[in-house]
Parts: sequence; structure tokens; C-alpha cells
Amino acid sequence: MKTYTFGKETVPVAIAKDIIVGSVLEKNYKIMLARINGEEIVETRFLAGKNEWEGQGVAELDDGYIIGGAVEGRATSDGGNGWKAYVARLDGSLDVLWKQKIESRDNGVNRSVVPIGGAIFIAGETGKPDNKRFFIGRFSMNGELLWLREFGCWEDDSLPLCSNPRMV
Repeated sequence: MKTYTFGKETVPVAIAKDIIVGSVLEKNYKIMLARINGEEIVETRFLAGKNEWEGQGVAELDDGYIIGGAVEGRATSDGGNGWKAYVARLDGSLDVLWKQKIESRDNGVNRSVVPIGGAIFIAGETGKPDNKRFFIGRFSMNGELLWLREFGCWEDDSLPLCSNPRMV
């Protein structure tokens, strides 16, 4: 088995069919997309922009992939600040067809992407330790936000509907 590294820190997080999604730290974190064939990485792509970018989830589609994560934040020991949840659709060549950023409270991360019935469902968390909430949403396959809701603090016994996050 071969060992791979792409920076100071390489963190694979999710896999779907032949794609591994994760994060690589050089100067800043960036999203890593690695195409695999058996145990070999045969292609890598990186997505980056303002500040840090982290890959958290991936799902296979008939003609490509959906990825999720967090972008434009700053990583710190307590989870960081300024993160926006992220979802993007890639074609089979790993080119970005569309991308959406979701700003909610101080931090947001999209941890799950699930294509069901011609739509894409996402789920993630917002906030900081001791004040976290979670969100769920639905996008069309063309990237149109169909609905998005944020729910109460994890410490609560109930999960009341909170203020809605917004697209940015």
C-alpha cells in the first residue's frame, strides 16, 4: 500500500464510488478531491478560495458527484469562526457545475449530502461549542434552494425552529 500526503496535514473524510473528499493543509486548508482506482490515487483536484475550505461529505450521482463542507472560515482549536456551509455539484471530470454557500449564525458546516428523488438533501451544524444548532435543507439538482431550516440547541430536550439561515 502506498502512502500519500498533499501538505502539512491530509485529512480524508468521505468516499463515494471512486472519489475521496477531505481537506489538505498547506498555508490554509483546501478541499481535496482524490480519484482512486483500487488502492491508488490516480487524480487529485483542490478547491480553495478566501480563507480555509474543508471537504466533509460526498455522494455519487449518475453523472457526477455532490460534495459538502465548510468554506471561508478560520480554523481554531475551538472550531474556528466565519465558516459557511457549502454544497457543490461536480461533473464526472470533477469540474464544478454549481456551488452554494450558506451563512447561518457564526459558523456553519454541511456534514451530509444525500441525493434522493431528484433532489439533494443536506444536513449540518451551526454555532460554537455550548451553543450549537443543526440545519437541514433541500436543493434541486440544478442548485436551486428549495428549503432550509435551522433547529434548536443540542442541549435542549426539544428542537424549536430557529431563525433561518440564508444563502450568500
